[in-house]
Amino acid sequence: MRFVIVGGGPAGNTAATSAARLGATVTMIERDVVGGAAHLWDCIPSKTMIATGGAMSFLRRSTGMGLEQASPEVDTGALTARIEDIKSHLQHGTSELLSSQGVRMVRG
Repeated sequence: MRFVIVGGGPAGNTAATSAARLGATVTMIERDVVGGAAHLWDCIPSKTMIATGGAMSFLRRSTGMGLEQASPEVDTGALTARIEDIKSHLQHGTSELLSSQGVRMVRG
């Protein structure tokens, strides 16, 4: 049995690994990088920024807990680097999973 999966987002990855585990020969066509546009360009950046904002808010409210108040500021360069690191980790992990299942990748 042969499958061609178009798109390396969550649905495509699930379909590809499931088919491969059932013994199918699987080829995935992805125009950019695996992981999915929503995850890589929407979810991960927004969730990372929300988590950073939450930590910042907690630190600003911490004086009532006996902690000396710091004045936290966002280092946009470090925040951007953190977002890119998380995205890279997701892409690498997804690529490794697909490769370990024998899924052939084609860019296009």
